[in-house]
Amino acid sequence: MCSALQRLWPSVGAHRTAEQRREGAVVRTLVSVYAVKAATVTSNFLVIPLAAGYLGLEKYGLWLSAASLMSVIALSDFGLGNNLTTALAQARGRGDTSAVSHAVSATLWSVLGIAFAVFLVFGAAHPFVDWPRFFNARTPDVAREAPGVALLVGAISALQLVSGLTQRIYAGFQEGYWASLWQGGGVVSGLLALLVGIYFRAEPLALIAALGLMPVLVQGIGLLIVLRRAEIGGVLPPWRVRRADVAAVVSGSALMFVVNLQAVFWLSKDSLLIAQALGLSEVGAYNTAFRIFQSVFMLLAGALGATLWPAYADAFARGDHSWIRQCIWRSLKVGAGSMALFGLLFVPFGNRLVTWYAGAGLALPTLPLALLAAYFVVLAGVNLLSFPLMGAGQVAVIAWGGLCGGLISVPLAFALIPRGGLTALVTVNLGCNALFQLVPLVWKNRRLGHL
Repeated sequence: MCSALQRLWPSVGAHRTAEQRREGAVVRTLVSVYAVKAATVTSNFLVIPLAAGYLGLEKYGLWLSAASLMSVIALSDFGLGNNLTTALAQARGRGDTSAVSHAVSATLWSVLGIAFAVFLVFGAAHPFVDWPRFFNARTPDVAREAPGVALLVGAISALQLVSGLTQRIYAGFQEGYWASLWQGGGVVSGLLALLVGIYFRAEPLALIAALGLMPVLVQGIGLLIVLRRAEIGGVLPPWRVRRADVAAVVSGSALMFVVNLQAVFWLSKDSLLIAQALGLSEVGAYNTAFRIFQSVFMLLAGALGATLWPAYADAFARGDHSWIRQCIWRSLKVGAGSMALFGLLFVPFGNRLVTWYAGAGLALPTLPLALLAAYFVVLAGVNLLSFPLMGAGQVAVIAWGGLCGGLISVPLAFALIPRGGLTALVTVNLGCNALFQLVPLVWKNRRLGHL
């Protein structure tokens, strides 16, 4: 399959300029990313009724809770994978093959160490944790499954940390389409494992294990293949990894971890604040509109920015600032412009769609809905202005600006929500995001000559 796809998407020849190779990789990656998203949506559409019907709602909820826990544990790579993407793209831009090998080896052994630590912590803590209570299992049958699922969480999370490097290495090589191939293969393999398990009437624990392990194993195969590339030159044994390489990997990943952590403030905190300040009955309408905007944002701005990230790193290493400047303006027109157009359409007509689909109780008033549309336009601008700086290795302004804005927004919103309701919450998010992220990002990109 890999050979066939390589013939379909051959490596761009040396007669093409660096800019042409860079833009060709961006286009191929974007196409593959949207193809994988389509496969993921289709797979989820099939998996939800199949898994819920076979496992039952509570056991299916147990699996979803375990999956959420694994997504939190995924942050424990401390940004090592994201830092590797930038390091690889810059090293390739400079033509420094030695730096490629050392960056991959130092990151791989560091992540393997973290994964081993995660597995040991889960193994050591497992006998002392009341897992049925942790997962809030209410029936004896589900309570009996909870400890086994907890062990699976530890094992799968450890494997996920390592197999996730597949995405980061291919992204650093500006071959995100190969990363999408392995990601899509993981999605399809999970669906096939579910169908086979249902057909053979597998035990619920075995079915949950297959759902979690198959995507990880498929991406693990992709990692073994990409590590054999000639550009990497083989993974160095631990005793040959230089201390300076480990120090560079760790120092660069620390700020990346802070960047990843910001999603808690800008994409995850609002429902909890609303529940505490206004009550659970007010969460549904806000969360419904927010998730619609977030889904569109991930498709328009999120996918575009992440695809351009290694291309920016390559261009920065080559000193091609004019291409970076041109690409930033194009991405802002496409990503932020599309987000603004969606907001203009959704604000007057979105509540009718929500009311038809989910009921009148989930319709959000017009003013907070309009502010939410403006917030996601600003968020799109922040996202698209962040990736050029990440490609240049200038992460500090992204990390500390977003962290300060997020920390200030939480108590401010909590204090104002009882008086101003949902309008106050969105206004605080919009203002803090613009002041602490958008303004510093524009300033930093202008200093680097990108704007």
